[in-house]
Amino acid sequence: ASLCPVGQTLQVDGVCALPADPGVPSFSLKLDSASVAAAGGSVIGTVGWTTGRDGVGAAAKFGGVGAPGAIRIPNSAALVFNGGGTIDLWARIDSTTGMDGYGRTVTAGAVMALWAKSHDSNGVALVAYSPDPSLPGTGYGYAGLAAFDATWRGCTAASTLTRNPGNALGSWFRMTTTMSATAGTAIYVNKTLIVDCPAVRPSFARMNGQDLVLGKYSDSWYPLNGALQDLRIFPKALTAAEVAALP
Repeated sequence: ASLCPVGQTLQVDGVCALPADPGVPSFSLKLDSASVAAAGGSVIGTVGWTTGRDGVGAAAKFGGVGAPGAIRIPNSAALVFNGGGTIDLWARIDSTTGMDGYGRTVTAGAVMALWAKSHDSNGVALVAYSPDPSLPGTGYGYAGLAAFDATWRGCTAASTLTRNPGNALGSWFRMTTTMSATAGTAIYVNKTLIVDCPAVRPSFARMNGQDLVLGKYSDSWYPLNGALQDLRIFPKALTAAEVAALP
């Protein structure tokens, strides 16, 4: 970096440039009790509060299939996307026990919803999957978007679907989802691109009319056994450089 002019940084391609600026979030939520209340959020079922990552701040703690709960944030202009948007948050998975695609409680092959607007049948949801035996890693944190909306289809062989080795149970990881009506969708874990689907160019029409639900779908599906902290929503699809520059 010392080789670059003042104010610039050395990029991965060896070129000096101004650091990318992700801009100001349209919505942010620390996900402690006070911030949820201030945002007009409501608690559904069982939600507790725990110490945040690195022992800093507080986080919302969800009880999973044994004590399902969620936080509902009422829809607003800050949660509506036009050409694109980004949802960024920190997550922790605390148990391998969860719900499978048939609604059964299982200890392997479970799915847990981090956020949904407000269900995959009328919007879109970000879910974390349990370990895949065909891939390395022993933890949670594999990611995917779930939606019945046809405008979210299009992950093809040309897409990047590397997924990540997973995250150890009880460890915090960051999940950032970028969505663009022209450039497609992408998911980053700890700022590393793991899913890139340029052909998935959503219209946002169905999800824009939905509340934001954290910790499960708006009904009983895929309750999270873990914690969430520091939710931020941007009114544009961040570029890879902008994701890397997130504080």
